[in-house]
Amino acid sequence: MFDLGIATHWEWMSIGVFFMILEVITPGVFFIWIGVGAVLTGLLSLIFGIESFYVLGLVFAVLSGISVWLGRKIMKKKQADDNSLNNRGGRFLGQVYNVAVDIVNGRGKINIDDSQWLVICETDVEAGKKVKVVSIDGTTLKVEPVE
Repeated sequence: MFDLGIATHWEWMSIGVFFMILEVITPGVFFIWIGVGAVLTGLLSLIFGIESFYVLGLVFAVLSGISVWLGRKIMKKKQADDNSLNNRGGRFLGQVYNVAVDIVNGRGKINIDDSQWLVICETDVEAGKKVKVVSIDGTTLKVEPVE
């Protein structure tokens, strides 16, 4: 068996920085977590004085695996929390707005930020009254009057 020699903490940290740079120039979110594993391996090597390539290689594999697993959990939760992605109207659900154009025969408009949205409602509502968004149908918001 051959000996790969010693591995310094600087080498592991350099590998980590390399993976982090690779993350910036390639699509996806994967290399950053391997880079985190390499940097942590370098820090452990520095703190505990570990120089065996085999031990540090095992530590790197374990830390990278844990880092990738945690990273996937974080990213999955972040994506689940963002219900407005590709659904701009999703963030309006449950919000109360003023009617901008009278709702007559079930149709009218409300102002949201700097735009007007078409709304449908089962009852007629005068301009200036408050309505609550209860659902979305494409680009039309379904509202109910707020008492």
